[in-house]
Amino acid sequence: MLQAKYPKDKEGQMEENKKVFALLKEMEKRGMARNLFLLIEYKNNEQIYDIEFDSSKKNPYHKPEDLNKALMK
Repeated sequence: MLQAKYPKDKEGQMEENKKVFALLKEMEKRGMARNLFLLIEYKNNEQIYDIEFDSSKKNPYHKPEDLNKALMK
């Protein structure tokens, strides 16, 4: 759970996607991208990323824009 609010503008949202994408890449690099269930919730429940995949081979997120598929709101 983050203490930051989810950005309202498209540029800010893309920056958030890039941050989450970098986190996923770092987890993959460290061998932590198997049976991954990650829920990132912004302050006041404004937005949630729901990320799940079984292995790095089944990871559907290949670029920051792909993370729009993981947004719940």
